[in-house]
Order: sequence, then structure tokens, then C-alpha cells
Amino acid sequence: MIDIGNDTFCRDTFEKLLTLSKSSSFTAKLAQKVKVMELLSYFFGHQKIDEISLNNTKQIDSMRKILKYIDTNYINNVTIDELAEHVFMHPNYFFRFFKKNTGETPIHYINNKRINKAKYILSTTKYTVDEVSKMVGFHDSSYFYRVFKKWVGITPIEYRLINTEEQ
Repeated sequence: MIDIGNDTFCRDTFEKLLTLSKSSSFTAKLAQKVKVMELLSYFFGHQKIDEISLNNTKQIDSMRKILKYIDTNYINNVTIDELAEHVFMHPNYFFRFFKKNTGETPIHYINNKRINKAKYILSTTKYTVDEVSKMVGFHDSSYFYRVFKKWVGITPIEYRLINTEEQ
């Protein structure tokens, strides 16, 4: 936990962050990142190292193992049980642990990774959409189409047309 007490720098910076978050301009988004970096710099510069709570080394190591496992195996049918077993956790606890540390569910994280890889393959190769779907771990191409369209807003074919024309 971070206790800022009466620290005016932190309070003012948070207020500026909140104001910037209400703007949708590109420069506001950059300014938000700058403010976050200022807060991190200030925090690490003004706290004793033993006061910094980083969820302990075991949790960090577990997250590293999980993310590495996903990076290596996302093309397979990765299950919650399999991921939980990989880091010796109960599936229910694992699900909460993963969401707490990444801000998203494991399936959402895996699908995001798959869709980003599919976008890259679609824009840089001539593989068919069906081949691409299998290459990124969607073994049902109609499900791939639905997920891709939901995430990207256009079909894989439309994405390829738009992104190969730009190159």
C-alpha cells in the first residue's frame, strides 16, 4: 500500500491525471503517460526500498512462468486448469490471481495475443484466413472470424485488404 499522506505533489499529479483522462486527444494520452512516469519516479525516489510492496517474489515468479507458458503454448488449446497446474494453484485461485495481476481474464489475454499475432500474419503473408486461424490457435475458423471481428471491428479479410494496401 502507498501512503502519500499530505504530499501535494502526488495529489496535484493525480488531479492532473484525472483531468487528462477526460480528454480523448492524442496529446492528452501522452501527457497521461508522462504524469504516471512522474509519479513512479517520485514514488521510487522517496520510498525506502523495504517499504515497496511488489506482491512478493513468489507471485512475480508465478506471473513470469504463466506468461512465458502462454507465449509458448497459446497456439494450443490452453485451459485454466492447465495454467493453474503449471504454477501449482487451484483453478479458482489462479483465475483471480491472473486477473488481479493483469487486469484481464486468462482467456481474454490469450485471445488478445492470438488476435495480435493473426493481424501480423494477415498483413505480412499470403496464408489463407483458415490457415492463419489455425496458426494462432483457433481451431474453428468461424469462431476465429467472430472473435477477430469483435476485437478488431472488421473481418480478417477486410483487415488484410486494408493493411496490405498500405504497404
